[in-house]
Amino acid sequence: MLARPLILALVLLLSLPASVVSAGSCSVFRTWATGDSLTAGDLNSSFTTAVQTNTTFACLDDYSASAAEMNTTTNPNSAGSASLPTTGQGEIERLRHVEKHTFSRSQWWTHYEDADFAERAVRMHYGVITSGTPKTPFRIQASGSGDARLHIAVIGFTNQGVHHETALLRVHADNVTRFMVPLGGDVQIGSSLRLGTRGAA
Repeated sequence: MLARPLILALVLLLSLPASVVSAGSCSVFRTWATGDSLTAGDLNSSFTTAVQTNTTFACLDDYSASAAEMNTTTNPNSAGSASLPTTGQGEIERLRHVEKHTFSRSQWWTHYEDADFAERAVRMHYGVITSGTPKTPFRIQASGSGDARLHIAVIGFTNQGVHHETALLRVHADNVTRFMVPLGGDVQIGSSLRLGTRGAA
């Protein structure tokens, strides 16, 4: 008697619309033909494939079937309170929106565009910093070069020691300091206060 409900369930699954049956990236256990015999092993394997194997992330269908679908986002905080997703699709749309909005990009996936945080601040907070754990939260350097063009170090060393990060702001090229604002003392401009010729550092 148990086989009859299982056969009925299988028939109902096979009668679903093609768009539902074919969803996902992984194939079904087997293709049935008229006159095939149905065994307990067939049912076990079919349901294992449908419920376990084909529900892994690699088998789930995409949410970028077209450019328009790929660009679809949903603001999770449009009304000033959390907009709760009720589906996996809604979850993805909200994550896309945060990625796009945070960096002010034309689309969430255009990572090659410049990041623009608009009026939002970018902050890094540290506790007590010793000379053994210097921090440089802002640093600009030439590509492939270890020679920093500009860096702003963190104030608050309990033991500064001798370290190149003890300056609040430093501009240097070719390992020579051109302009520096130390944590204490006078502002330093090179070895002497002067203006170089055009093109000079």
